Amino acid sequence: MFGYVVINRKELSKEELNKYKSYYCGLCNGLEEKYGKKGMSLLSYDMTFLYLLLSDLYNTNDKENEKRCAVHPIGKHKYTVNELTEYVSDMQVLLSYFSLKDNLLDGDSNRDEQKLLKLESYISVLKVKYKRQYECLSDNLQKIIALEKVGENNIVTLSSLSGDMIKEIFAPKEDVFYKKLTEIGKSLGSFIYIMDSYDDLKKDIKHGSFNPLKDISNQEDFDKVVKELLEIPLSQAANSLERLPLDDNLSILRNIIYSGVWSRFEVLNRKK
Repeated sequence: MFGYVVINRKELSKEELNKYKSYYCGLCNGLEEKYGKKGMSLLSYDMTFLYLLLSDLYNTNDKENEKRCAVHPIGKHKYTVNELTEYVSDMQVLLSYFSLKDNLLDGDSNRDEQKLLKLESYISVLKVKYKRQYECLSDNLQKIIALEKVGENNIVTLSSLSGDMIKEIFAPKEDVFYKKLTEIGKSLGSFIYIMDSYDDLKKDIKHGSFNPLKDISNQEDFDKVVKELLEIPLSQAANSLERLPLDDNLSILRNIIYSGVWSRFEVLNRKK
C-alpha cells in the first residue's frame, strides 16, 4: 500500500530537497524513539507527506537536530521534529498494522505475519488513544475485504472505501481544518488503491489473485482508462490542498501531488 506519494526529486531545489529529507529523517527518528528498530522499518514516503502537511498547517515549533544513524553512519544528518512527530509516527504504525493484515489476507509471505505480530503489542494502546482513526481503518478494511471476497470488481467503489479507510488519519483533531484534511486523505487513499492495483496487475494475473482491474486489462485503451481513474482523486486532493493556509512546505507538497505521485505510473508505462 505504501510508496506512491513521493517527491519528484528532479523538480525540487537543493533547499527543498534538504528540507524534505530533514522531515523524512525526523519521522524516522520519531518512530525509532517510540517503537525502536521495528518502528524505523515502517517509515514511508506517504506519511512523510502527512508530516510535512500537518507541520505547515499547524505552524509547529520545528526543531532541527543532527545525528548519525544506521542509515547515515559516516556523517551527521539533519532531522526535524515537532509536537506532531509522535502523532504521525503513531499513524504510521496503525496504518502499517492494517496494511499488513490486508497483505496476509491476500496470501503474502510469512514475513508479513512476523511483522504484524511485532506490532500487536502497540495496537491495544493506539486503538484507545485514537479511537476515531482506529475504527475508521478497521471498519473500512472489513468492507473492502468483504467485497473482494465476493469478487466485486468496481474499482471506483473499492478505491472509495480505501479512501474512507485512510481519511481520518489525516486529521489529528476535529477542528476547522478537519474537512479539508480528510478530503485529502480520502483522495490519496483512493489513488493509492488504484495505483496499487495497476502496479500488481501482472503479478495477480500470473498467480490468479484478485485484482479489480483484471476484467478491463485487455482493453485497447486500458492505460488511458487507468490514468483517467487516477486523475480524479488526485484532482480532488490538489483542490483541497490549495484551499488550506499553507506556506512553508507548500512547494514540496505541490511537487508531490502534481508530479511525484505519477512516478510509478510512468515507470510501468515505460516498461511496456
